[in-house]
Amino acid sequence: QAGPDALREAARLPGEARVVHRARRADGAPGAERLRDDPGRQLGPEVVALEAEVSARPENASALADLVDHYLDRGAPGAAFAALSRAPASVRDLPSIADGRARALWQLGSAEAALDAQRRMLDTCTVVTCSTVLLARAQRRERLFSELVRQGIDDPKDDPARTRHAYRISMREVT
Repeated sequence: QAGPDALREAARLPGEARVVHRARRADGAPGAERLRDDPGRQLGPEVVALEAEVSARPENASALADLVDHYLDRGAPGAAFAALSRAPASVRDLPSIADGRARALWQLGSAEAALDAQRRMLDTCTVVTCSTVLLARAQRRERLFSELVRQGIDDPKDDPARTRHAYRISMREVT
């Protein structure tokens, strides 16, 4: 399960190509340094323009949605989660942005939190008009997240076979 420390680490924004992590031994003495590749290297050149737009106009929900989709499509859910966390509350509560939050939580390995976020997003669609495409995708993911939680799978990457099984079950329940 992704705890606050794991989410904080995953939410680290892309920076230098390599980051030095200093470990400490149990007795508090400095441990070995290790280098780790930064996932930001695979985000592509367009991320700079997307980040600049969101930075300049944080109330621009469309730009934030594009940035979040860009991060998620490139396997950087921590960066997506961080961008969503920095957005103004008025933007974070919009259905398209709340949907991105659910996707980010799922990719971070927290199906239960993703299910909760997806359900809150769907509740919002009962108050405001959501596009049929957004609503259909959100309902499909809600069924998947619900099945994952029902089967006790919090991080889909931990058990790919059971995750595929949960996916098949959730897709059969189409109404």
